[in-house]
Amino acid sequence: MRKRKKITGATALFFMLILLYAASMGTASAAEVVDKVQTRYNGLTTISAKFSQLSVNKVSMMREESRGTVYFSKPGKMRWEYEEPERRLIVSDGETVWTYLPEQNQVYVAKLSEEYISRTPLSFLIGKGNLQEEFDVNSTLVNDEQKGSLFRIDLQPKRPQLNLSKLILEVDSESYLIIKSDMYDSMGNLISISFEQIVTDPDLPPNLFQFSPPDNVEIVEVWKYN
Repeated sequence: MRKRKKITGATALFFMLILLYAASMGTASAAEVVDKVQTRYNGLTTISAKFSQLSVNKVSMMREESRGTVYFSKPGKMRWEYEEPERRLIVSDGETVWTYLPEQNQVYVAKLSEEYISRTPLSFLIGKGNLQEEFDVNSTLVNDEQKGSLFRIDLQPKRPQLNLSKLILEVDSESYLIIKSDMYDSMGNLISISFEQIVTDPDLPPNLFQFSPPDNVEIVEVWKYN
């Protein structure tokens, strides 16, 4: 029968310090990862990528999959070209957003306030918002069989938001570029976007973020997002 050794006060204190140190390192690691992601995107002017999007309605469990190409340009500009299963176009010049639905022959137009843009998920991609100011952050390093080593960052909004209850980012551990984002709203609905063929600082023409409605299209004015 083995004898149990009594742990002295000094030894107990030593182990407690080790545990506290490990915990503090975990917190610092999460903050450090987020800082590096933020710094990475702060240093970019333009981005282009192929994307695939999955939308899931929690109540009906209906799934909608789409894919296309996306472009970002600072400050506040973006262009989402949906190619499958049907064509769609979302363009923003930083002040106005146009959503063009060719099959419905409609264009939705909305004005964007600066505050709304800064609170929009992934707004830091277009030079707006700050992850650590807007979210409580937790990060883990995982090894994915297909994607390799990556950071999984869980972000909880510090202020309640109707359109966002949780944001999960998957970040490449070498480039600190986002390869996937999962956005959950207050009802538990999911929009999951995966990015591939990411190009940093491509030369993008300014007119890529401008939109002129085609002739005879129905224009629907939406309230201002604020």
